[in-house]
Amino acid sequence: MNVEARSFCFSHNFTVYPAIQKDGRLRLFKQHHEHFLPIDAKTYSQSEKSEQMEMCAVMDETYENFYNKHKAKGKGKFMQIQNRAIENSQE
Repeated sequence: MNVEARSFCFSHNFTVYPAIQKDGRLRLFKQHHEHFLPIDAKTYSQSEKSEQMEMCAVMDETYENFYNKHKAKGKGKFMQIQNRAIENSQE
């Protein structure tokens, strides 16, 4: 789990969460501000450990993709944190 990516995402109102479907399986959704979309059409079993691990990996990948996308654009608090770190290291 990439804690830095997750904390960045949470501070930018981006969340990935599982929601239970009618058949009792979990489906992953991502939400940024008011918009939410399914990540993919795959559903995951709540009782099979291998599917739970796969679901967690997809969640981590989604957080990291959002983080890297915004980091590359230089948006949000990331640039402030990076600039502050650079300034502190030069002192």
